[in-house]
Amino acid sequence: MRRELARYAGQRLRFNATVKRFGSRTDDTGRKQHTACLSNVRVGKRIVAGHAWVDWQHGHGSEAGDLVELTATVCAYEKTRATRRRRGRKRWEKVIDYELVDIDEVAVK
Repeated sequence: MRRELARYAGQRLRFNATVKRFGSRTDDTGRKQHTACLSNVRVGKRIVAGHAWVDWQHGHGSEAGDLVELTATVCAYEKTRATRRRRGRKRWEKVIDYELVDIDEVAVK
């Protein structure tokens, strides 16, 4: 869980991050969505997440390694993660994590 990011839940803020790499996922309707992995996500000088996968409009004119500044809303979501194995079986638990949504005003620095 991103505890530092949790402090800003529900807030719309300006973030700085480094684009680590690009990817894609399939949304609920079966369409391909572009994504980006942002590393060292900061609010001001404070790191709030080591990394975060976000929906990303076809590149926003950025490349891997670029430092970007963007506006986004911090939103909570529920995810399932594996915990310790017991007798060769994984145990699963639901946890609350935080993500960046409604990204806009992206500027490459």
